[in-house]
Amino acid sequence: MKTPTLKFHVNPRVIAVHALRNSGDTSFVKNADTKSVVDFQNAAWSLNKDVYDFVRYGISELDCVEPGALTEKLRDVESFLSKAIALPEMKILKDETDASLIKLQAEWDSNLEKSSREIADIMGKPVTGAWDVYLTHPAIKSGRNTGSGVLWSYRNDWPNYSTVYLWH
Repeated sequence: MKTPTLKFHVNPRVIAVHALRNSGDTSFVKNADTKSVVDFQNAAWSLNKDVYDFVRYGISELDCVEPGALTEKLRDVESFLSKAIALPEMKILKDETDASLIKLQAEWDSNLEKSSREIADIMGKPVTGAWDVYLTHPAIKSGRNTGSGVLWSYRNDWPNYSTVYLWH
C-alpha cells in the first residue's frame, strides 16, 4: 500500500520566529521546561526591541503610515533574524528541537503502515502525497497547516499523540 510521505525539517529561522511569536502560559505545553525558550526570547529582545515587537505582534496599521516604511522594517527583520539565529540561546533551541525530531521520526515511522491502513479504511482510499513538516521547539504548542507546510512541535501527551494529530 502506498503511504504518505512526511519530510521533517528543523529550520533555525522557523524555530526562531515561532519562539518569538509565542510566549506565555497559553503558548507553552503544560509542565514543559520553557527556560531555553524564555532565555532566547530575552536575548532576542535585547538585540532590538522594536523589531522584536514587529516579529512578535505582526504588522500594525501605523507601520504603513509612510510610503516605504514597511520595506525598511522588513529589511530590519532580516538583519534581526540573522543575529537572533546566531545567538548561543538559539543553538540550545535548535539542539532541543533536533532531539525532538528523533523521537517524532521514530514514532511516525513505527506507526505509518498501520495508521495508513486505518485511514484508508475510514476514507475508502489510501492517502498519498508528500508534505513538509517544520518542527518547532517542543515546549511551545504547535500544530497547523500553513498551506505551504505543517508547523509541528513534538508532544507525547499520550501514546501516538503525534501520529494521530499529524494525520489531521
